[in-house]
Amino acid sequence: MKIKRLLPPPDSLRGHPAGFVTRYVAFLLDVLVVAAASFLFITVLRVTLDFFGISDLLASVQESRDVARQTVVLSGVVRWLVTIASGFLTFGVYSILAWMLVGKTAGKALMGLRVLGQDGRPVTFHQALVRALGYYVSGLALFIGFLWVLVDDRRQTWHDKLARTVVVYEWDAQYEERLVNAVQTLDESNQRRLAAREREVRLEREEGRGEERHAERR
Repeated sequence: MKIKRLLPPPDSLRGHPAGFVTRYVAFLLDVLVVAAASFLFITVLRVTLDFFGISDLLASVQESRDVARQTVVLSGVVRWLVTIASGFLTFGVYSILAWMLVGKTAGKALMGLRVLGQDGRPVTFHQALVRALGYYVSGLALFIGFLWVLVDDRRQTWHDKLARTVVVYEWDAQYEERLVNAVQTLDESNQRRLAAREREVRLEREEGRGEERHAERR
């Protein structure tokens, strides 16, 4: 049985593809950032409209109460659709600009990640646009596109593959000391087994040569 030598973990994770958990946490942070910014914008807009009396002006030009009551359900649905669409649009614009300008969104910056092209160069506008649209491709397929990072050798999602991008660690984060010690212990154990196996083979060869010489003398 051939014993393979275990490679020790690298001293730093800088430049290595990012894992699923880190990327998912960064995505959640970005969603919170966009949601907070949208809420702040809407709040400031409403306060401004109320201060200048624009809200009352808009209310005065609405239709009668009877017509308004009939269209309350429709207006609620339209408002919900507009809110969802504006949220997707805001998140997409935010992501595209962040990837192009600094190579990372706020969430990725907090998690020590950076988005690069497969050639290691900064993301272009075309790549950023394709990657943003690819988010919906990865999500509509029952989120399999996002989970693809768990089985891909380069830890790429579907939108990474479509845009030809990779997400790598930017910080000099290190593996946990317990993991390093465990790998070193396994490696030392394998080396001892390999050395013992080599000694056994060497002894068997020496014994075989001794028997051959003894037979020749006879």
